[in-house]
Amino acid sequence: MDERKEQLLQLIIEYYIAKAEPVGSQFLSAESPLHVSAATIRNEMRDLEIAGFLVQPHTSAGRIPTQKGYRYYVDHIVKPKKLTKKVEEEFEKIQNENTDTRGQLKSMAKTISDRVDSAVIVAFSKDSLYYTGIGNLFAQPEFHNYQYTIHISTLFDRCEQVVDRVYELVGDKTTILIGEENPFGSVCSLISMPFGKSGLIAVLGPIRMEYGRVLSIFDHIQHSFTK
Repeated sequence: MDERKEQLLQLIIEYYIAKAEPVGSQFLSAESPLHVSAATIRNEMRDLEIAGFLVQPHTSAGRIPTQKGYRYYVDHIVKPKKLTKKVEEEFEKIQNENTDTRGQLKSMAKTISDRVDSAVIVAFSKDSLYYTGIGNLFAQPEFHNYQYTIHISTLFDRCEQVVDRVYELVGDKTTILIGEENPFGSVCSLISMPFGKSGLIAVLGPIRMEYGRVLSIFDHIQHSFTK
């Protein structure tokens, strides 16, 4: 993918993550730093659509990312960024106030959930789970669809079996499972990080989740809590 198309894909994905609305060429021409015409942007968007990175949900609408688009984004574009001082202080407080690992992980899970508006699952081992933030997940626009909500609720009822599959897929590094790759279902993405000898922390959110923000939080945890 050439540089302009990659920049355009990044702009569309990050706008859609923030607003949950299709992105049009007129908006991109006016608001983006690309300094090209709306016609040029339409041509580039059409090429990205033909290549499978974008889709037009309605004939009169702008484009939204596909699973392939998000996969390219997380593999080639998004990078962890340094957290704000306020967020770092929240995690530092957790580290100072909780002497046991289990307590730290539960407090971290609640903080992460509030920061990224998603559910967070902590597996202390394959047989010992804790999760929080389901309300944050279901408050996302995608879950105004009743069938999506029922589907994810059912999976939480058998969370242990699903997490077994996550263990198989994650291995020993932070892993991003998007849509159909995700054992929790194709309407969500999962970012999972191994923790300690046999634990993991996983953020379950809409496919339109803030990947960069989650990766930044996980990067901070790995550097601050696992020394």
